Amino acid sequence: MQIRFFASIRGRLIILLTAVFAALFGALLLRAEALRQERDDAFSRTLNLARGFANSYDRLLGDNLVLIDTLLKLPGFDLRDTARCEETFRHVVAVNPPLANLVALDAAGGPRCAARKTDASDPAADAAVRRAIDSRGTVVGMSGEGQPWGGRAYVTLARPLLDGDGRIHAVILAYLDRDWLNARFAETVPSGVVLRILDGSGIFVVRQPNPECCVGKSGRQLVGIGEALASGREQVVESRWLDGVVRLQADLPLKAPLSGVVSIGVPEDVVRANASRGLARMTGLLATLCLLSYLIVWFFTDRFILRPVRALSDSARLMHEGNLGVRVPALPGKGEFAKLGEDFNKMAAMLEARQREIEGDLKRLAASEQALRESENRFRNLYEQAPLAHQSLTADGTILDVNAAWSELFGRPREEAVGRFIGDFLTETSGALLGERFSRFKQEGRTDGNVFEIVRSDGATRLVEVNGRIARDGEGNFLRTHCILSDVTRRRQAEAQLRLAASVFEQAKEAITITDAKGIIVAVNPRFTEITGYRADEAIGRNPRILQSGRQDAGFYRAMWDTLLDEGHWRGEIWNKRKDGTLYPEWLSISAVRNEAGKVTNYVAVFNDLTERKAAEEALQTSAIRLSTLIEAIPDAIFFKDGHSRWREINGTARRLFDLDEVPWQGKTDLELVLLNPAFSGEHMACWASDEQAWTNAGLTQSTEVIHQPGGGHRILDVAKVPLYDKAGGRQALVVIGRDVTEQWRNTEALERLNEELESRVAERTRALETANRELESFSYSVSHDLRAPLRAINGFSRLLEEEYAATLDDKARNYLSRVRAGSVKMGTLIDDLIGLSRVTRQAKKSERVDLSALAAEIAAELQEEATARKVEWTIAPGLSAMCDPGLIRVVLENLLGNALKYSSKREDARIEFGISDKDGRPAYFVRDNGVGFDMAYAGKLFGAFQRLHAAAEFPGTGIGLATVARVIHRHGGKVWAEGRLGEGATFWFTL
Repeated sequence: MQIRFFASIRGRLIILLTAVFAALFGALLLRAEALRQERDDAFSRTLNLARGFANSYDRLLGDNLVLIDTLLKLPGFDLRDTARCEETFRHVVAVNPPLANLVALDAAGGPRCAARKTDASDPAADAAVRRAIDSRGTVVGMSGEGQPWGGRAYVTLARPLLDGDGRIHAVILAYLDRDWLNARFAETVPSGVVLRILDGSGIFVVRQPNPECCVGKSGRQLVGIGEALASGREQVVESRWLDGVVRLQADLPLKAPLSGVVSIGVPEDVVRANASRGLARMTGLLATLCLLSYLIVWFFTDRFILRPVRALSDSARLMHEGNLGVRVPALPGKGEFAKLGEDFNKMAAMLEARQREIEGDLKRLAASEQALRESENRFRNLYEQAPLAHQSLTADGTILDVNAAWSELFGRPREEAVGRFIGDFLTETSGALLGERFSRFKQEGRTDGNVFEIVRSDGATRLVEVNGRIARDGEGNFLRTHCILSDVTRRRQAEAQLRLAASVFEQAKEAITITDAKGIIVAVNPRFTEITGYRADEAIGRNPRILQSGRQDAGFYRAMWDTLLDEGHWRGEIWNKRKDGTLYPEWLSISAVRNEAGKVTNYVAVFNDLTERKAAEEALQTSAIRLSTLIEAIPDAIFFKDGHSRWREINGTARRLFDLDEVPWQGKTDLELVLLNPAFSGEHMACWASDEQAWTNAGLTQSTEVIHQPGGGHRILDVAKVPLYDKAGGRQALVVIGRDVTEQWRNTEALERLNEELESRVAERTRALETANRELESFSYSVSHDLRAPLRAINGFSRLLEEEYAATLDDKARNYLSRVRAGSVKMGTLIDDLIGLSRVTRQAKKSERVDLSALAAEIAAELQEEATARKVEWTIAPGLSAMCDPGLIRVVLENLLGNALKYSSKREDARIEFGISDKDGRPAYFVRDNGVGFDMAYAGKLFGAFQRLHAAAEFPGTGIGLATVARVIHRHGGKVWAEGRLGEGATFWFTL
């Protein structure tokens, strides 16, 4: 029978559902818009929170960068002055608690100076330095563990320093206390929020909460961290973290000069609280719409659906009760229910016939079912009472059946397990392994020894070993698994404890010896061999008496064993002997090991070598004695005051200066000493004021103070004060050093008076010298004019006498006239040379750069023109120059080169050389020849006026030239000397 669409159940339900779906769709649109807006707000709040932490981190590290820049600008601070640099670094570290160390490195990474010396290599800090040099900017990194001056890891700030040409000449490396840095963020991170700060290499610098889990480890592999470091762009993502919490994660790369990333994780339920309230409002609206829909459906379905269904249901119930003769009355309408009523009546007739057939079959099956139930009961009892847990799974891992032992092992009833996926009861790690292992199990048909970690209903975990087989039908198709489960938690824990104990025993930094109850060694660790020199095979089976040094007597060991037997343990310092015979101190601890019955089964001895500590204690004690002796012996006054300005320690000089021998000064302040020692009241008050100034300056403070002594007179002190602070920044101590500079002040005043007297004397002598120069000029003029006139007359009249009366003169008379003329010429030459010598002395000297090589070549050419008949080899070094007077230096070279030419005139292969060489660390110029030379015994006469070493008949001259050379060189602040040997030539040296 054809049913119209809108009269059918399908048509009516479609109309109803269309209305309901339209309402739901509208609600969903509203909810989607609210969620989008809430998501944008949550992302914005998370990113703003990350920016706040980034600013805090930038400010904390930036403060230390400013400290470094300020340090570099301090007056007189120079990285090349190692002592001053280390002193300044130590002071900065002492007054800045977060700063653990300051190190200055050269451009190659080599150390220059440091606040705290360390020989330990720190690869992480070295890497930060290399990255800072490569990037030419500040780099943040993590240092290695176990610094000698700290014992912890530190955050390193590597800052390159550039010179005027832009080249890196040094690197400052600052170590910040990592715990301090993490503590600064500990109180600012809201509950539930996770803060992560990583450096440019992806290493954790800050992690709150629980910094110990991550700081110093790499986090580059975490979601979002590597992308933020690589791209340099901020981002907000939603991710599930390792603790299973879904968080909004904001990753904010740090800006220059720092590098790295700030990442925070905020739980989704915290930032989306508004979304939850919006959801509640939407749920209420949706409930209202549903209620209206239910009312409509109630009315609609009662008339068109429920009444026909009720008639069908009543007929079906009667049929179920066994009345197969029941029939559905005719239903109104022409829809599905009317058709269903007709079909139901036909089915009832067929069932009534079939019922009669089934009743016969049931009688035959009753007997076989009874036997099957008895077999199942026997198997079920055996299955449920089995001591080992058993489970059956489908091919997709769904639980088909478990026994009572399984329920006890998992802490879950059978009803909770059956129908569930087996992976629901495993930990996350084991669940990840299940798929691969279960696939191999189905392929191989068996599994043995697989261990999984299960989660009981109370949250506890257990380790379970699974052994199983696959059940298949006759055609080989998978039916189910049969698996036996065994709890191996205790066994695995015991194995882990044994491995841990063995690892601790082998890797312990202390020597460990285990003996039996009789004291025979049964085991030793590697550290025992390192300290004693005995290998394990040499010690096992022997008594620890092999280590006895003989320093402790038998009574000592009896007391040791009495304590060990009474109290079960003994500890103390003892001297033992190594295998090589050397003695060493050790700290020994012996404990007795007892069994469950309380009987001693073993003894465990743990000891450390105290050799280095003993040496350090002795060195420290010696150093303290030396320091105390040195302070007492220092002539300066030295004071030590505590943070409250109370006098604690002073040396003898200070006691005498302030007359404190009879005054109870220790523990007193300056104000209290005013009452005890009124003679120095003003000085004590001045000390108190300058102390406060030193604390205010927070650094070295220097001043000059005048101390008026009670007996009269005063002393002037050069005072230096240095404040010391504790780690919290509080005042700890003030060191005061006063040096008595009274005599220096008096000497300075006397020197100033002497300088005034000297200036007066110099002015007076200058005037006298000017007068003498004027007189010398007058004398030179007289010599030049008055003496030359008679000489010209003598020379002229003798020449006329020789020319006009030559016929009347005999040979002897002509000889006399010739000698008179020669003498007058020689005297004129001598007068010219003397005037030249005087002119050299009086001539004003100017200084400029002179090309000595060119000047010497010019003079040599002039000399060669005058001696054209001679063959001379001239050697003049090129490129020689000097700051000097060009006119005076020409006089020097003309005399020296002329003498060289003159005194080498008797050699056919004459050689003359002008050059430069090093003499006593400074350049010296020379003129060398291979002429007649001279005897070095008479070298001192060479540079005196009228001094000659050769006869005038052999080599003409007046003896003035070398004296002129000496005066010119002396006026240039240099010196001149000569070296020579007879017949081998001479060398004349001069410096400027």
